[in-house]
Amino acid sequence: MKDVVVTHAFLKAADRFSLSDRGRILEFVRKMFENPLRSGIHVEPLHQTSSPDVRSARVSKSIRALLLEKDERYYLLHVDNHDEAYQWVKRRKVSWDGERKSIQIVALIEREETQASKVNSERTSAGLFDDYEDEQLLAQGVPGDWLPIIRTLTDVQQLNELDRTYPEATELWVHLLGLADGRPVLPPRKLKQTTLWSMEDEEPDPLPPSREWLRPLTPGQRDIVLGSFNGPMRVTGGAGTGKTIVAVYRAVHLARNGHRVLLTTYTRSLVRSLRDQVDRLSTAEESQRIEVANVHKVARDIVGETTMSDGKELETRIRFLAAEGGQNPDFALDEWNTVIARMGIFTREEYLNESRTGRKSALRPNERALLWAVFERVYVELERSKRCTWFQLCKLAADRLSRENTSPYTAVLVDELQDLGRQELRMLHALCNNDDSNFMLIGDAGQRIYNQGGVNLRELGIETRGRSKRLLVSYRMSESIRRFAERLLGDARQDPNGEVEQSAASESETSDRLGERPALRGFATHFDQAQFLIQQIRKLQHEGVDLSDVAVFVPKNDYVTFLISELGRERIPCRKLGVGSEGVNIDTMYQAKGWEFRVVFLAYCQQGQLPNYGELLNTLVPEQGAVRERYRRLLYVALTRAREKVFITWVKQPSELLQSVLPPVRTTAATSLNNSAT
Repeated sequence: MKDVVVTHAFLKAADRFSLSDRGRILEFVRKMFENPLRSGIHVEPLHQTSSPDVRSARVSKSIRALLLEKDERYYLLHVDNHDEAYQWVKRRKVSWDGERKSIQIVALIEREETQASKVNSERTSAGLFDDYEDEQLLAQGVPGDWLPIIRTLTDVQQLNELDRTYPEATELWVHLLGLADGRPVLPPRKLKQTTLWSMEDEEPDPLPPSREWLRPLTPGQRDIVLGSFNGPMRVTGGAGTGKTIVAVYRAVHLARNGHRVLLTTYTRSLVRSLRDQVDRLSTAEESQRIEVANVHKVARDIVGETTMSDGKELETRIRFLAAEGGQNPDFALDEWNTVIARMGIFTREEYLNESRTGRKSALRPNERALLWAVFERVYVELERSKRCTWFQLCKLAADRLSRENTSPYTAVLVDELQDLGRQELRMLHALCNNDDSNFMLIGDAGQRIYNQGGVNLRELGIETRGRSKRLLVSYRMSESIRRFAERLLGDARQDPNGEVEQSAASESETSDRLGERPALRGFATHFDQAQFLIQQIRKLQHEGVDLSDVAVFVPKNDYVTFLISELGRERIPCRKLGVGSEGVNIDTMYQAKGWEFRVVFLAYCQQGQLPNYGELLNTLVPEQGAVRERYRRLLYVALTRAREKVFITWVKQPSELLQSVLPPVRTTAATSLNNSAT
């Protein structure tokens, strides 16, 4: 029976599919390893191509894999939709170097040059790179054979078409996008003329059979998953860089080596996704050794049954007590949420000495004392009613762990670190039971939407200096979406150690494909906007897009209800996020974290909603900047759920958050303007 080899080129192509299709591809690979000749796979030769040794194989009704048959082996090269797979073969020559035992994929540039000559003779508009001489483009890494094609490009959309046709050269297309935008950076690795990919670029040492399950990871991700550390390890990176994947693989790796693992995060919705990923990757025995739970459930399991305070009732009581004490009710509530709760402060002395990181309104000692009188009354009332807040519960859990010096876990992995407060982190550190070599903290401060200001890890005795890794490549978003998202985020990324993280828009960070720019459209009425969404969703249906791979995110629940009603009226299947398995996903932006979709619509991104004007009016002027930053991060989180396409829409006037990074956009009614930006 023939051996099967999975190339990185195949894995990269598989990454472009939805989660459900990736599952089908993974199942296909499993079957190939078991028996590539089994019925249902249908390995067949291709005709009228320049690569006689390339075969096609059936992954599903609409997906085909391409493989090279050589020396009693099948090399999995590429996977794509049916028609696109055969176009891929026609535009390339796949050859085998018998001496080096290596594969090369070469672009059949002649057919592209013929088309380029015709386009150049008919061109009437300016070329995208007319400002650059041939010598300059060659110096920027453009192979000489590609120059005629590059010279035909008149807009970025054509550059995107080249990226879709030759994704192996994405590094070059992304670089050229920077040149087109007037932002030249260091040249990419120079392509070997028309050679798009060579197996010589694969990692030099194949993985042993025991490590084959790690094949989907990049070498950098693999180093983190398998690493041994002498203290807490911190992993950061922009959206879509594989941070959560690293957490899941690390959890399974540790479970395979006998550890009892806690994989925890802030939100309950993300827990479901993490559990599913762990179960798909691990055996039943390994899965039992991995506890996946949100941080507050962990605290409750440690402390035992506890009556929790009602959040809304507590907010109302804080406002009342503040007004009764002559304090601004809105400011007192904000101070409670962003300082007292986040930092886990329980005494007057702690509050007077707290730095209040993230707060812009300076408070004199006597002003703090007056506010503490309010907070002290809150604590007294909570104690009398035998209720507690979540951060109090985490403190009780941390104190118990410290006293008893025991833990049910030998490894603790934290995803979405940026959303946790001081007492949550103190409890999780205590769970390491004086051995934090398997304590891993994973997050991105640019996605912090629940915890304003972050927490300084060093103040808690969690030292990650010298043990920190930033993931640099986004495998979810296209480069066009990533650049747009980073420009939108701006300076709103501040890490848990109180330092501004390196911007993901830096020269060292990128995506693995170019992609389409986000489309921006304004409308005069809610009805016009809803009709546009319906039209676009029907178009996606016609193109064969699975509606469960489409999401619409909005600022508040009222809009969720309205859109579900409007789509239902048009008989378009839809649902709230995570409910059922069919139809367009519609939910608030706050629920977006942990998900990914082929197409994302961000609706109602207008003035008054992002940020919410009511919240701004109830916030003191010095603190309004922090509110805007939080909404900016919220928009960033929702936007970066998209793999391929983003539509941003609004009614009447666009949000000020959009105005800060985009050219002015006029609003129209039935016919709306389309604008793009990177």
